[in-house]
Amino acid sequence: DYKVTGVQTCALPISIASHELKTPLTTLSLQIQMAKQKVDLKNDTAPPPAKLAKVFDDSGRQVVRLTGLVDDLMDVARIQSGKLSFTFEELNLSELMKDMTGRFSQDFAKAKMPMTVHAEENIVGRFDRVRMEQVIENLFSNAIKYAPEKPIDVSLKKDKTFVKIVIEDHGQGISQDRQGQIFDKFERANASSNISGLGLGLYIVKQIVQGHSGSIHLESLPGKGSKFIVDLPLDGTKLNC
Repeated sequence: DYKVTGVQTCALPISIASHELKTPLTTLSLQIQMAKQKVDLKNDTAPPPAKLAKVFDDSGRQVVRLTGLVDDLMDVARIQSGKLSFTFEELNLSELMKDMTGRFSQDFAKAKMPMTVHAEENIVGRFDRVRMEQVIENLFSNAIKYAPEKPIDVSLKKDKTFVKIVIEDHGQGISQDRQGQIFDKFERANASSNISGLGLGLYIVKQIVQGHSGSIHLESLPGKGSKFIVDLPLDGTKLNC
């Protein structure tokens, strides 16, 4: 196992966390109340199954969103206390990428984002499976959030003792003056109120990549999209020891 240490702490912007946590909670509460009002125990009646199924599906999405927010806050707490742990194992990163692109295929389709994948086969190294899933998930989610209805290109290739992951969208891009802060806590590529989230995803990604003795950087131009490039040693444990 490996732990990230020596990370500076800072106070959590309570207003941001409160707003983002309340949104799914409020929606979930309203959905349950509305469904309950339509249930008549005396007359033994209830909404049609199709309507109930929609309520369950919508509620499930809010629970997933809420769980993700809480998980992000927990990871930040672990990072700040130097307790973000890693369990390295032999992992086929090519298979993991195939699995993750499959999981997100419907999300990309819903966002009208045609996906192109160029991934070399059988790239095997020592990585933390769960943490690498977080990296890919956060980068995919970031693209969906900021570049809907635009293509996304994913590549994975090996270069001697390193592996390179590139996630490139063709969205609005990020201005030069914002790029220096994009991996900081509570930072967003776009300050629009229509964009939800705590602004922690890319910060967590960077901490995980560094925990693998790797690096991540951004290449972006306004109106030209953003390219996130992750470089990882095939065995980061050797560099961490």
